[in-house]
Amino acid sequence: MRKILRITFVLGLILVLFVLAGLLAAYLALQHEPQWYTQAAATVDRQAEEKASQEMLQRTADLTSSLETKGHWEIAFTTEQINGWLAVDMPKNHPDLLPESLSKPRVVIEKDGVTLACRAAQSGISTVVSLKVDVYLSEENIIAMRIRKARAGKLPWSLSKVVDGLTESARHGEVNMTWRQVEGDPLALIKIPTKHGAGKRLVRIQTLKLEEGRIIVGGTTSAKEE
Repeated sequence: MRKILRITFVLGLILVLFVLAGLLAAYLALQHEPQWYTQAAATVDRQAEEKASQEMLQRTADLTSSLETKGHWEIAFTTEQINGWLAVDMPKNHPDLLPESLSKPRVVIEKDGVTLACRAAQSGISTVVSLKVDVYLSEENIIAMRIRKARAGKLPWSLSKVVDGLTESARHGEVNMTWRQVEGDPLALIKIPTKHGAGKRLVRIQTLKLEEGRIIVGGTTSAKEE
């Protein structure tokens, strides 16, 4: 009997050790941060961030001006400008764009897609959530974002939570966004209004290109419909 109890105790101890090892591995996986995000989220040079944020605002103003002017236009936004805006202007002037559980959003732009990441805190656990997204123009004035991968640290993250979070952010920002499925991946379709400004000029978004470190948007603006 004692031998059976001893064996049972040892097996139980081994089982507990396996469970603890699994929990530790999961915890360490959640603590993983992509290197690019660690570098982008670190405030190394506040003046550089503020300068990049101002450049982003200026590029946005240039885009608004282009939408008011007849003819062809093309605007480029760099990774540094976008991250500068996310670090400086967004928390200052648009604090409600993200849920309270999410903070420090950053992006990296590559030829094959955009990776977005932010810090998430829930139930006392803090981790970095990241999304790998294909961004392209599905048709004129409709931007498509196909979510290829979602991670919390190194672990897979619920795509339903991603969809819910993006839907809520779009609602707050009054963005016309709908969802589709492509080979099991969520696909967000963002419709850009064709009429712009008090003069109701017709705006056509005709190109959206990804290059290393920047995204380029182009189109035409014409006179209003009669």
